[in-house]
Amino acid sequence: MRSTKWDLPYRLEEIREMTSDSSRNQLVVKSNALIQRAKFNLTMMEQRIVVFLISKIKPGDTGLEQYYFSFKEFCNVCGIELDAGNTYDYLRDALKHLSDKSIWIDAEWDRDGKHYTGQTLVRWVNDIEVSEVSSAVWIEFHKKMLPYLFQLRDKFTQYQLRNVLAMNSTYAAALYELLKSYEYLERPIDFSLEELKFMLGADDVKSYDMYNNFKRKVIDKAVSEINTYSDLNVEYKPMKRGKKVTRIIFAFRRKDSAEEQAQMLVNQEHRFNPGQLPGQISMSNL
Repeated sequence: MRSTKWDLPYRLEEIREMTSDSSRNQLVVKSNALIQRAKFNLTMMEQRIVVFLISKIKPGDTGLEQYYFSFKEFCNVCGIELDAGNTYDYLRDALKHLSDKSIWIDAEWDRDGKHYTGQTLVRWVNDIEVSEVSSAVWIEFHKKMLPYLFQLRDKFTQYQLRNVLAMNSTYAAALYELLKSYEYLERPIDFSLEELKFMLGADDVKSYDMYNNFKRKVIDKAVSEINTYSDLNVEYKPMKRGKKVTRIIFAFRRKDSAEEQAQMLVNQEHRFNPGQLPGQISMSNL
């Protein structure tokens, strides 16, 4: 079999030089409350837009800024095949659907001298403007989203943008963020089956009432993509009460060896370079 420049072994520095796109190395930073207390309800394209947008937040930003990007920049960073007409319509529709989505997040607040606990309804973004001439987008986060994304000092999760962009499954992205938010514990973490379905946004799919379907279509696929494309290695074990699976325990660790990191970067590059490498992301399979 003919070798390519992407074959191992390579020194990690050489792999990083090949994958030097600084945009993909930007950090995505979210409050743990946003990750752990809200139902994941984004499609994979919407998730790409959100994390791409979050990666543009600078440490000193207050949330009042309007962020700008072009469709071409977005597609290049995400490794999406660019077809001028179809891509424009597809991304414009994705932005509309994203602007229409909201999530309930557990919250506490004070009002009129009283303390309340409950949930607050939060939208992802506010105003969106798209130029037909340049395919440029101006977008800002909704004001109620600001406490979960801006000037975070504790109880937050951060990761490089590239760790989720290469994923195909929205469940993989959701599970990755969820596990990443518990990484600081340095121990396995477990969830009830119903809790896990809710947090991954899989609780509304009737066929997932059967554990084997949920295992095959959600957990197995998500764990496989996390292990292939992200900076985590994950294993899981179902826990039973009698004959029924009631909990899932996840053991995970950061990929720390040079070989693991180099292979991860190679796997990502096989996804990020449309027209150059196999496995490019086309609009037809998003």
